[in-house]
Amino acid sequence: MATITLSSALYAQDALTREQARGVFSTYNPVLLEKAAQDENLNRFIERVLSEYVAQNPLDTLENRYTLAALARNFENSLVINAALDQYKNALVYSAFGGDVKASARTHAEQILAAVYPRVWAVSVQVKEDLLKQYQQAYHAPQITASEKQGLHAAIKAVRADLKKLHTNTGEQLVALTQEALKEAEAQVAATQIKHAQEPKEATNLHIKTNHKKPVAG
Repeated sequence: MATITLSSALYAQDALTREQARGVFSTYNPVLLEKAAQDENLNRFIERVLSEYVAQNPLDTLENRYTLAALARNFENSLVINAALDQYKNALVYSAFGGDVKASARTHAEQILAAVYPRVWAVSVQVKEDLLKQYQQAYHAPQITASEKQGLHAAIKAVRADLKKLHTNTGEQLVALTQEALKEAEAQVAATQIKHAQEPKEATNLHIKTNHKKPVAG
């Protein structure tokens, strides 16, 4: 991965702009932006993602930039995951109307997610390792102040803890990610179905209440 350098690793006062965020995307996933240049819908979607990211992560820090780098490199993976889950949710809706496809749809979604999540994990590990290297370089810089060194020490410790967690029972974690994603999809479909089932009843109740309203005095 390309190296991102900042004047301050932890205490950046400058805002992370959407243009800078797009620059990170261009560095870490140039093919995606080439496709976006030819696809207005994709470009609009990327712009929305970048705007939301900058709004939620407004400072130009190493951590925010490297998190954005992971987002860029996992962009296509995320699209595949979302498409698989959307297809599964559609199958659940179809099954509710009598089409018995839930079991086969779940198996198909599991196979897709099981293939993609390891790629997401690999990117996460690489980005964390690169971020750790940047923190370590900043920690040993001659011009660093005592307070910055203390902050970097805490940051280094946190990233090492994240890496240890990523490398602990990785296979089990990936299986759990798949199952959690499928359960969340099922919960979303169930909630939507409950809401739709209640709407006719609510409309009927509203109609009854309307018919029994007291006349307004003129």
